[in-house]
Amino acid sequence: MAHLAERFAADEEVMASLTERLRRERVLVLSGGRFTGRRTAALMLLHRLGAAPVRALAGAMYKVSQAFSCFGVAFCLFGGGFALVTVSSLYGLPLLVLAVPYAPAAVGRRSELRADQHAAAPPATVVRRCRRAR
Repeated sequence: MAHLAERFAADEEVMASLTERLRRERVLVLSGGRFTGRRTAALMLLHRLGAAPVRALAGAMYKVSQAFSCFGVAFCLFGGGFALVTVSSLYGLPLLVLAVPYAPAAVGRRSELRADQHAAAPPATVVRRCRRAR
């Protein structure tokens, strides 16, 4: 960020007023055409406010492309796209997978409660139940 801040050129009065407005309102919408520097201006405004380092997905993709060439980027894009398609098309299925372990736990807990009731019952009740079973 410091390297970008050294080379960033903008009207200081405008940047000062935008920084103050962002500090006051906490939200600021920058508009303009493509390739006019909106993203860079937004990063510089955050830098001037002392915000924590901003990380973008494009930066992560750039590092992956440096390490693994185009195959790494293709893998990341394919994996992310596959995850997005899976979650959006099978909306309720992941919720079902999360709920499945609770069914055996509920059955087990119910059997534990029955065993506790059976153990806490008076002996005469147990004898009556055994005679009825025969």
